Amino acid sequence: MRTRMTLFMAALAIANAAAQDDYSVGALATITDAHHAFFSPDSVREVGGITHFEVRVTWMDPEKRPPGVPATRYVRYLANCPEGTLAVAGVVLQDEVGRMLKNVIVPPGGWEYAKPASGSRESEWMKRACG
Repeated sequence: MRTRMTLFMAALAIANAAAQDDYSVGALATITDAHHAFFSPDSVREVGGITHFEVRVTWMDPEKRPPGVPATRYVRYLANCPEGTLAVAGVVLQDEVGRMLKNVIVPPGGWEYAKPASGSRESEWMKRACG
């Protein structure tokens, strides 16, 4: 009985680690050529000297969306406008009808700010958010 319980706990730990990899903020925030990304001007707000904004990410061809992959993602960004840096704060996953499936966040203070590449879509979003 004890061996079964040990095996069960080990399998649970491995499954939990695999699930965490699938839902890492970095992986979920990645936007490829298969996606449309729409800056949301209504989402822009400033809190404590940091500008927050969202980008809606959908599939260019919904028919090519792999099974089990969310239809829409909302990537939440933090912009340090004076320094010109961005960080991903979280990602909301939604199904085809807009129901939230998962909300993945970076804990406060865990954000990794970086300068977006010049001419990239992220740098354009930052310009729009920072005014």
